[in-house]
Amino acid sequence: MGMNSTAELLGRVLTDLDAVLSDNVLAGLSDAERITVLQAAGAAFRRVEAVVVETVATGDMGDFPHAAGCRGMNELLQRTLLVDARGATLVDRVVDRVRRPVSLAGERVPARWPEMRVALLDGVVGVAGFLAATGPIEKVWDRISVDQRLAADVALAGCARGHGVVFDDENDPDVEPDADGDVDGPSPTTQDLKALAEDLASMFDPDGEEPKDEDARRRRGSRSAG
Repeated sequence: MGMNSTAELLGRVLTDLDAVLSDNVLAGLSDAERITVLQAAGAAFRRVEAVVVETVATGDMGDFPHAAGCRGMNELLQRTLLVDARGATLVDRVVDRVRRPVSLAGERVPARWPEMRVALLDGVVGVAGFLAATGPIEKVWDRISVDQRLAADVALAGCARGHGVVFDDENDPDVEPDADGDVDGPSPTTQDLKALAEDLASMFDPDGEEPKDEDARRRRGSRSAG
């Protein structure tokens, strides 16, 4: 699909949204209809965020902003999306976690969070949900194993889709599909995702980061011994 086709598709979406916003269409809705509209708007909103993230993630991170006359990606996002610096930083943070860099062989390697990336592209989570789910694990990233990172990715993406997460005897998370098989359950809130991620981080890294004063004491001890 070329640029013209992509722009045309997005233009059609904008035209449809304009139609929804015109002639007091929303003013005449019942409460039940308003809930349906909010759910549909949320689904559209998350997909728009995914379009933004994937557009940036698949581009040349170095040349892309400069080609647009911007000093960096943050400025480019501020100017194109009309968001503040913080909003641009949040998008940029998600981009770092879903980007698939090109290897020396010319092939795209897996994303840092492959399953959560798919959940983002499917409109299951938006920028806020993605960061809430991945943030606690990112804090312990260097202190947990590759298998634990992958397990967290699968569990959190499954939770985002409304699947239950159960823990076996060894405290390993396992996604439990709904009784209907692949049917997604109720969507968790951003806070629900953050809570699960914090539980996983505590389980995988029970001792936490070594206290800074312990490091200082050790350094002083080594200097004394020297």
